[in-house]
Amino acid sequence: KIRLKITMTEQNIKDYVYGQTLKSLRGIAFFALGVLAIVILVLTWNDQGTLAKVCLIGIAAIYLVVQPVMTILKANTLSKRPELFVPIEYEIDEEEVAVTQGEEHIVYRWEDGFRFVVKKNLLLMYVSRINAYILPKDQLGEDYTRLLTMAKNHGCPVRA
Repeated sequence: KIRLKITMTEQNIKDYVYGQTLKSLRGIAFFALGVLAIVILVLTWNDQGTLAKVCLIGIAAIYLVVQPVMTILKANTLSKRPELFVPIEYEIDEEEVAVTQGEEHIVYRWEDGFRFVVKKNLLLMYVSRINAYILPKDQLGEDYTRLLTMAKNHGCPVRA
């Protein structure tokens, strides 16, 4: 049985938001699109009209400046929400995963289907396609390996 008490930090929340937005496949594609717009602008400067130049500069600005700034602002806003800092208690055994936060209590069965995603500083435990519990590795300690072993034993996908 694994018992955890996780208290999120501002940095944990920021790591999650950055990882989901800027470091995702979509974030990398948008960055590449911004760089491509700059490359096209530079290589075809003399062949482009003013409108085309403005459009390429706009595309580059949106993907290389605006999107990252908006992500940083979103992360900063989320990291100030007090409800995210209420400790979450996990009780994990061979049958189920029980999660308690304040008065809220929910129990998931392993058969419900979890998936785990390993990030640099976080372990994300997805309970649905889009809903995940964020488990900071530094708070898991030796339970990190035990949890991943238990997940694999129950057939849960673990992606790095």
